[in-house]
Amino acid sequence: MPRGRVPDNAGCLTIGVDVGKWLLHYVVTAWMDDGSGNVIDYGRFDVPTADLGVEAALMSALRQFREYTQAGWAVSEGEPRRPDCALVDVSYMGEVVRAFCKETRDQLKANVFFPVMGRGVGQIRSDRYLRPKSTSAVVKAIGEEYHVALHRSDGAMIVEVNADHWKSVLHDRLSCPKEQPGAIVLFAASPNDHLALAKHLSSERQIEEFIPERGTVRRWEKMKKDNHWFDAAYYATMASHFCGVRLSSVRGSATIPQTKREPREALETPDGRPFFVGDRT
Repeated sequence: MPRGRVPDNAGCLTIGVDVGKWLLHYVVTAWMDDGSGNVIDYGRFDVPTADLGVEAALMSALRQFREYTQAGWAVSEGEPRRPDCALVDVSYMGEVVRAFCKETRDQLKANVFFPVMGRGVGQIRSDRYLRPKSTSAVVKAIGEEYHVALHRSDGAMIVEVNADHWKSVLHDRLSCPKEQPGAIVLFAASPNDHLALAKHLSSERQIEEFIPERGTVRRWEKMKKDNHWFDAAYYATMASHFCGVRLSSVRGSATIPQTKREPREALETPDGRPFFVGDRT
């Protein structure tokens, strides 16, 4: 597919955004009902920190990016597609990102943009992800190695993610033969056009180490400085599960894995209330 074109059979559109002092890196992925992903767009937005100061500059860049996403991406027929879910990294200038996501929710009248925090042994804070056992007044929904919780200071909803797990999922999907369900492919371009992205996606490596009282654990170790599109890509991959895309297989069977898209209310929530993603109400 050419850049910016949404496949006709795409079930949902997700975005991951890595936030920095000078740049926003984003990845947009369209997901098919068989669990396959097609990266239809990625790029960077300048953050004019030198002109506006970091807080105002970051908010300005995020608002420009929101306008970009709401213009949508082309389909063969009908109106352009807008994202069903966008996860914005909150590890840098978290207060600004949370304020932006709240502003966007009020403006769009929809749960589309969410702050996200990646946790893992190899992350900046080196704090491993702890999956809640059940929902509560704070934990609003639980998914596959991620959950949605209320932020203590302002009550904003934040998606906390096991970074080590979803980075592994992303690399597994990228290494699949492209004809196999669950594979992630890139839009059509020359190899040189994707060189910068490839460097980001290969900026970390998975290693195993023994930790007392935990045994052997797998974690991702950073080898190169620039890994921003890698973070954005695994956020977009995790967001597909958040939106209901599933890849299921029969254990011990040689049958090609089949996938299904679960309803959004399949996420575990308190009192049986559904937790919706992307619905415009």
